[in-house]
Amino acid sequence: MSHDVVGQREAVEDVFRTAARMDWRSFVQHRLPLLRLPDELRAALEEGSIPYSAALELKKVKDEKARKALSASGERVRLTWP
Repeated sequence: MSHDVVGQREAVEDVFRTAARMDWRSFVQHRLPLLRLPDELRAALEEGSIPYSAALELKKVKDEKARKALSASGERVRLTWP
């Protein structure tokens, strides 16, 4: 394993530039936190049942039963968020 941090950074930036179409900083800030979504929200997001912004808002609901109900209702009516 190389300890050339500058070279590794350039390699990561090159991967994001060519494959991900987003900056690595944006990926770390906006996409990695999605891995910490509750299972039902992550599944709904992966299925396309709810938008990204709705998943983040629903994550704020701490009551699991209420969150699941809101998520399910959002899937039925295709929630849109401003």
